[in-house]
Amino acid sequence: MISRKLMYPLPALTLTEKECTYIMAPAIRTALPNAGISSCISSIVRHAPTQSLGLEVPNLYTTMGTARTSLLVEHCWQKTPTGRLLQIVIENHVLDVGLFGYIWDNTRFASFLQWCSHHSWLYSVCSFNNEHEISLSIGHAQLHPKRINDRALMEMASEFLQSTSELRAFNRVRMLHNVVSLADITSANGKKIDRIFTSSSEFEGSRNNFECIQASCQQW
Repeated sequence: MISRKLMYPLPALTLTEKECTYIMAPAIRTALPNAGISSCISSIVRHAPTQSLGLEVPNLYTTMGTARTSLLVEHCWQKTPTGRLLQIVIENHVLDVGLFGYIWDNTRFASFLQWCSHHSWLYSVCSFNNEHEISLSIGHAQLHPKRINDRALMEMASEFLQSTSELRAFNRVRMLHNVVSLADITSANGKKIDRIFTSSSEFEGSRNNFECIQASCQQW
């Protein structure tokens, strides 16, 4: 059994798998020998269900990850006060990712993990779900192209910038100027970059229009 002292805060935590193993190690080393089982037994057998001839010892990391996803779905579906806050967090994450469409697509996770912030509860949820092939369908405001053949800036940056540090720097500048797509930084005819963005002075305006996300946040 995982003690209630550990279970209660789990959904709010973002522990790594290594940290979870470290926390549970003392209990495993004590409990298994007392049950007549070697404490060095493979973790695969230790955590496997009894139907598969395992010991069904709870996995703290898996328990934490599934609890977070379960609560995210439950609160967003029931539109609780916590769910409204989570919806805003989701939409802030959408802006940080900077790609068109839904953020739940696991096939895109390998791309945006290079530049988006890892210090967030929602990122940990997306990371765990991608690792365990869990798909979500929670609705949220999306970023869309503004012209025909328009593309997300971060999609283009990932094609030309190789290092993670360069992508993160590019994303910081993009977030500072509140721009998302190529159409946000081009001239009216779309043939060249607006000179406002090529000058050395700081750009103090905004070329985007996040009406859908701003309206959604105001509604929440």
